[in-house]
Amino acid sequence: MERTIPPAQEREEVPRERVVETGSPALYYRWVRVLWYLTSVVDVLCAARFVLRMLGASSASAFVTFEYAVSAPLVAPFRGIFPEPGSGPYVWETSALVAIAVYTLVCAGVVALIRILASPRRRRTAIEE
Repeated sequence: MERTIPPAQEREEVPRERVVETGSPALYYRWVRVLWYLTSVVDVLCAARFVLRMLGASSASAFVTFEYAVSAPLVAPFRGIFPEPGSGPYVWETSALVAIAVYTLVCAGVVALIRILASPRRRRTAIEE
């Protein structure tokens, strides 16, 4: 049984809804990558500070002094949340660990918000006839 297609004038036209997608996800995802990169840099600085303090790195070293100077403002908001459990050269700096966790969670929240805003939105328009 062969199926034939009716000529164009005999076909019944069915009205269709026109769907318009808005937004440009590519631009938003670029910002997501930039945010994760910056958060990774901050986390690495805080983690290096934590390890150097834990292992008792000498402040006479230029690198250690530089690392402490760069990471001090990143860790400062989290000082005093927990008591510093050590004194002397070997310090378990809890504020650096809290900073890593907080910065990562804040970035994840901002990324989630960007993804919500960047998701394709569908707007229905009038039915075309």
